[in-house]
Amino acid sequence: MKVGILLLITFTILFLTKPTHAIIGERSFITNSKVIAYDFYGFEKGGTIESKVEYSPEMSKIFYLVCTKDEYTNLVSRSEDNICADLTNNDLNCNTTIKLGGSPAYIDLTANKNEIFLFLMANCEQDANMDYTIEYTYLNPDGEHLSTIYQPLPKIYLTFFVIFLVMMFVWFVNWVKHRDQNIRLHKVLTIIMVFKIVTFLLWYLLWSDYSKQGEPSNTYIAITYIVSGILQLMFYLTLLYIAKGWSILRPSLKSDEKASILLVVLILVISIQIQTLFGSGTVVFLFFFVMAIAYFAILRMLFVSTAKNLDGLLIQMLLVREAGINPKTTPFYSKYHLFLNFKKYILIYVILSIFVSLTGLFLTYYPYLTILFSSIVDLIFYCGIGWTFKLQSYNELFDQPETTEQEIPQEYLEEEYRPDFGEVTKGDELKQWEKGMALPHYEIYQPVIAIENVGETGTYAIGETETNQNQDAEKHYANSSGGGGGSD
Repeated sequence: MKVGILLLITFTILFLTKPTHAIIGERSFITNSKVIAYDFYGFEKGGTIESKVEYSPEMSKIFYLVCTKDEYTNLVSRSEDNICADLTNNDLNCNTTIKLGGSPAYIDLTANKNEIFLFLMANCEQDANMDYTIEYTYLNPDGEHLSTIYQPLPKIYLTFFVIFLVMMFVWFVNWVKHRDQNIRLHKVLTIIMVFKIVTFLLWYLLWSDYSKQGEPSNTYIAITYIVSGILQLMFYLTLLYIAKGWSILRPSLKSDEKASILLVVLILVISIQIQTLFGSGTVVFLFFFVMAIAYFAILRMLFVSTAKNLDGLLIQMLLVREAGINPKTTPFYSKYHLFLNFKKYILIYVILSIFVSLTGLFLTYYPYLTILFSSIVDLIFYCGIGWTFKLQSYNELFDQPETTEQEIPQEYLEEEYRPDFGEVTKGDELKQWEKGMALPHYEIYQPVIAIENVGETGTYAIGETETNQNQDAEKHYANSSGGGGGSD
């Protein structure tokens, strides 16, 4: 974990040495297209455009165009030769058309209405590779540097900062109520919530600085991206740890499991950072496939590991049911539904995230909506996970076993072998599970199926009795990573 965070910080700092695109900035590109759109910006009436355009080789028919969205839509439906013919005859229907007299050219314009304008360059003299360098400053009235398509972002980030702060307060109140418990999973979830709140605050401050200055320092940007990257790293690591049963079914993971989880998550987070920082290009395109592969690998690990734990818990409930014990009174039943809820929220999160990503393809001119929808999805997911893993009154029967690694016979996984837990409470013949209750011996499951385990205090498995347990178990329960029946 520490190595992953260090690599992520180093990687982010190295890549932030690249100039950051801002409202005050510079664009350099080489193109053989006669007409190319290189930027767009949402203006309020009275907003100003200041640009310095340099180009080579020198041409006599170089045009600087400012078009509305509708005008640009009409342009892209026509051939470049037809556009150039209209430009030469001064017949092109575009908001502003300027024929440049040489390089460099200086342009000062004022927006005549509230509109999203697109900026284009056109070479209508001859086919050639044109090298453009454009320095620009876009400014809306009252010193507002942000485009109208980004102006809602500071308010959005501030709103979710407050919402998550309230959630953190509720989470803290619940912790105070059960402060005698010491659960590692709860600590990690608390840290993630803190990082999420700090991330919203940093993005709010960053976009507020964009609004006032137009070009925040790379150091300020680096802090925001590093904290966001660490949050992503911790977020995906924790999801995979939960899916593996860490702090729920077993107190720790194997070294090879930790290494494989860290590797795939680190690949994913670095790929996301590249996409965010650079946006386009051949390298970014390649990393998009790397990111997609990492996503699929993580999803597979999440659902396969969760399904394995669910099957293992079902088998354990089946065995105690056959022993005449009500499965609903055992730790298995509660942990089974914990994993069901976890799987449900993961599925909801994936579906909603895909929907937001697809919707974002149609919201090119309204990126703040994509941020808003993504934040709402995060809010739903964090609420679901927080509610599922919240602390509840401690129940020593809910401590996790030493391990759940086992080979489950295939016939036990068939539907007809699984008990109907909706019916088990109707009969009086089923006993309620109690600590120390003797259970029948199942040779094929000894000793891997455990009812109780408090980490350092030993394992209480099917077929064993209370005499096998450490007598100091009750004294140490508060330090167990699986304590707190509600969280398990």
